[in-house]
Amino acid sequence: MPGLETKKGWSQYRLRIRNPGLYSTMRTLDIGGGVSKIRGKNKKTGKWETQALRFDKSVFKSAQQVRDWLKAHPSART
Repeated sequence: MPGLETKKGWSQYRLRIRNPGLYSTMRTLDIGGGVSKIRGKNKKTGKWETQALRFDKSVFKSAQQVRDWLKAHPSART
């Protein structure tokens, strides 16, 4: 899946949805089950948008589990 990233030593998988440079302010929102949304306030519109999703590796043991979760929760990217 394009955008799904992890590196050795990271405790999370990351799915970048939009460039973080688009935002003036960022906040993390825990949505439960080992998933967090990174929300950003758009510099141009002033609206809050989802910039990225983070998946805790202690809950999601593989990238495939993340992909399965994303298929089951398509609205999480908004």
